[in-house]
Amino acid sequence: MLDEPTWILIAAAICWMNFMAVDLIFKLPESGGVVGATAIAQQVEAGGWRLCRSSS
Repeated sequence: MLDEPTWILIAAAICWMNFMAVDLIFKLPESGGVVGATAIAQQVEAGGWRLCRSSS
């Protein structure tokens, strides 16, 4: 019977293969950067809000 560290390595390998499969199927690394955060920042600033406190 396999001991616990071997099962952990097998589980890690399966998780990694699932992660890579989802990335390849949905083409997730298509564009780099944080596009969602930029869109949220633009909406916040367009609404008249500031993202940081002023230094004064």
